[in-house]
Amino acid sequence: MGKEFVWGFVGCGWAASDMAEAFLKNGRKIHGVYCRNTENCKKFAEKYGIEHIYKTADELFCDKEITALYIATPHHVHFEYIKKAVECGMHVLCEKAITVNEQQYDDVWSANGKDVKIAEAMTVYHMPLHRSLSRRVISGEFGKTNLIQVNFGSTKPYDMENRFFSKKTAGGALLDIGVYALACAEMYTNKSIESIITEAEFAESGVDKSFGAVIKREEGQIVTVTCSLCSKLPKKIIISCDKAYIEIENYPRADSALIVYNDGHTEKVCEGKSENALIYEVENFEKDAYSYQIHTKNVMHIVSELKNTWGLFYECED
Repeated sequence: MGKEFVWGFVGCGWAASDMAEAFLKNGRKIHGVYCRNTENCKKFAEKYGIEHIYKTADELFCDKEITALYIATPHHVHFEYIKKAVECGMHVLCEKAITVNEQQYDDVWSANGKDVKIAEAMTVYHMPLHRSLSRRVISGEFGKTNLIQVNFGSTKPYDMENRFFSKKTAGGALLDIGVYALACAEMYTNKSIESIITEAEFAESGVDKSFGAVIKREEGQIVTVTCSLCSKLPKKIIISCDKAYIEIENYPRADSALIVYNDGHTEKVCEGKSENALIYEVENFEKDAYSYQIHTKNVMHIVSELKNTWGLFYECED
């Protein structure tokens, strides 16, 4: 299946470097790369053995050999690159957050007249641990799911000009790390959203630097999410059910979990390897990009609901 995909990259930052390393590790080739800084593009191409360097985005989109595009740019330009790729008949794997709001996400799918694959590069959806353990939870093996608690906190340089805090580049905790937390929670519930309560603390630039949300779903299921770009928190999710609770550390690329049953006995679950997270992501994309489409749609819906409640809009939404 992989032979049918000829990959082009947009972006040369750390996320693109991580993906390029995964490509090399898995014996894959990158056909071409584009970023706005030509010198950085040349260095990236030399480091990862990429033959084609494009001086403009149009050059990349005119290369008929490319069948799939990996996008690793700041959030504010995801939408325009995805739309252009779809128009050119290229499959798209785009870093999270795939778009900055639900409307952009819906617009991308409305424009998908060539029926190409479009997916978010969200490791959570592709880790073998989450794929198998979420099936056990949703099947009711542990009884009704009552509570899901998920955290993600980091400390980024508090500079309003960098992409993490810039309103121009659609920075902020929600799109940078919040989508990880929301995506992981989505893996462990299939209940419809009933209501959302949320508060956020804003940086001087106007983007959210920390936020909390309580999402009530059908059957009284409560999901709580806490994220910050200014305060460390463990990347941890707890799923509390009638018969047991499940703890998963470092959930974006988790390969182990602990199940604690009500009688006190425990079960350790190990599946997959954290270091293969990006390989799983690409392989699953090439085989079946649609398995987790509903999760991405639900996350983008929650993103828009949170932003609307806060009154947060980015420059790229004007």
